[in-house]
Amino acid sequence: MAKGLPEKTCCRETMLASILLFGRHFPDVGHIQIVQTPFPKVARLTYKLVKQVSDSQVLWEQAQEKCLQKRKIYRILIPETESMNDFLSRWGFDGNFNKNNLRKACCKRAFLKGAFLGSGSVSDPRAYYHFEIISPSKDLSRILVRILKRMEIEGKITTRRNQWLVYVKRADDISNILNILGAYRGLLEFEEVRAIKETKEEIHRRVNCETANLDKTGKAAVRQLINIRYLNEKGVLEKLPKGLREIADLRIRFQEANLRELGERLSPPISKSSVNSRFRRLEALAAKLRKE
Repeated sequence: MAKGLPEKTCCRETMLASILLFGRHFPDVGHIQIVQTPFPKVARLTYKLVKQVSDSQVLWEQAQEKCLQKRKIYRILIPETESMNDFLSRWGFDGNFNKNNLRKACCKRAFLKGAFLGSGSVSDPRAYYHFEIISPSKDLSRILVRILKRMEIEGKITTRRNQWLVYVKRADDISNILNILGAYRGLLEFEEVRAIKETKEEIHRRVNCETANLDKTGKAAVRQLINIRYLNEKGVLEKLPKGLREIADLRIRFQEANLRELGERLSPPISKSSVNSRFRRLEALAAKLRKE
């Protein structure tokens, strides 16, 4: 994703502006920007982009930060030059961001990609689905949400520890974003984990449904057997119509069968609803006798 430079000049400028806006950058004596990232590919891409759009003699350094578990930190130091000042002015780094630079669809994609490379992340889909970009301002957050909306992706804005966040929760939307950003390896891994996860969830739903149905069938069968035995004790069962006697006999013989299976054992077979109707008649008769 962070390997190749965009083909168009406008997209290269847009991506660099986005990385500088959304990346961890700090003012420094004698420098316009300091871009800081733990990812060497992002650092190299930023270095190349600066060299493409400016005549700045870009500096590169490595460091370590304890807060990032002693991972290497790469810093790109961009000195002040006339061309760099012109670039920053055209993009409105003085606080008045120039949205006119984002009219083209290709530049919108480049802007989104730069924002993600600068401060974006995707959670492990095995835990939950979550895509986010940390934004330096509410206005830039709104711009990102509008870009996502143009791509038919639902983005939302929130705050966390005094930071603005643009986030996406739907798995389909995250998949689309990874495709748009060109993160094809990440997309394949995301879809693989997602497929396994959704398959497991579907199996769990079906198992729970089957368990609930079996529990319901078992409780109904016990209730039916109690009614049949009560009617038999009262000497009423033998006097009932043939259809009720047949279904009562089948329930005694096949205590674990469901209504459909009982109906299929009759000759001629009857429907599940007809079997249920006969058991309701037996239950009503048993209730009447108990009341008397």
